[in-house]
Amino acid sequence: MRSFRLFFAALAIAAALPALAEATTNIHAKEHKFGLGFGGSSIANGVSGKLFLNESFSMQATAGYWWPYGLALGVDALFEGPQFWSNQQLGLNWFAGAGAGAVIGTYYVDSSFFPSISAVGGVSLQLAPIPLEITAEIRPVISIAGGTHFDFGGGGAIRYYF
Repeated sequence: MRSFRLFFAALAIAAALPALAEATTNIHAKEHKFGLGFGGSSIANGVSGKLFLNESFSMQATAGYWWPYGLALGVDALFEGPQFWSNQQLGLNWFAGAGAGAVIGTYYVDSSFFPSISAVGGVSLQLAPIPLEITAEIRPVISIAGGTHFDFGGGGAIRYYF
């Protein structure tokens, strides 16, 4: 019975996506396609970039370090949800998606490559006068490092758009 509920919930969300894609999303998606700044998450902490493929879909990546494990890279595909608040100076919208990451390090003796997959969801505050975005997100992660591990973390980013 539970699987039927999940199926119908997923079907309802899929049916609503085309209508949501027409709504106003991130205010930087129209004029500024690329943002660069600093970010951190359950996968990587360091330089963060976001590229809008269109007004409703984007790709974000963070490259840096995941202490104490080593160098890390995380990439996410995001659906940019409609704004739930805006004025001439600010916009606030939600986003959700999925991603993958990897850490290359020497923390464990038997392995130096730690892949992971994750879901991500969060909110984004955009400043119109300065093309700046501030995000906060939650992120459940499944990582494979000496066995499979589940982690529930979060993160965020500050990006300037060009």
